[in-house]
Amino acid sequence: RDIQRSLSKRNTGTRQELAVDFTGAFAGTSSWEGRCAMPCESVFTSEEGLMYQESYHEVHRLFKEHRVSRSAGFDFPDDHLSFMCTFMAMLSQRTAAALREGAYREALEQMRTSRTFLESHILSWFDRFEEL
Repeated sequence: RDIQRSLSKRNTGTRQELAVDFTGAFAGTSSWEGRCAMPCESVFTSEEGLMYQESYHEVHRLFKEHRVSRSAGFDFPDDHLSFMCTFMAMLSQRTAAALREGAYREALEQMRTSRTFLESHILSWFDRFEEL
C-alpha cells in the first residue's frame, strides 16, 4: 500500500527518489541507525562479515557452470541477492522450456539445482538480512 500510495503521487522527481532508495537499500550505501543492509551472501556467511569470501566464490563458480554472466555495467558481486534471484528466475525459465520440450529429466535437474541454490545460498542467510 505504501508503494502504491507513493507512486500515485509521482512527479518528475519520483524516478530519482526511487533510484536513490534502491541504491541505498541494495548497494548498501545508506544506513539506518548505524546499520547497513548489504544484500550479499558473503557478508552474512563469513566470520568477518566481509564481501568476496567463500560463498561469493561458490556462487561465481555456479554461475560459470550454468553459463550465466552479468551484463556489462553491473558491478555488484555475484553473491548479491539481485543476481541470485535472477539466477533462480533463469533456472525456472529453463525448467519451463524443458517441460515444454518433454525433457523431463532436464527439467528435474534444473529444479534440483534451483532448490539446492535456494537452500544453500539464499535461505541460509536471508533471515539475518531481513532483520536489518
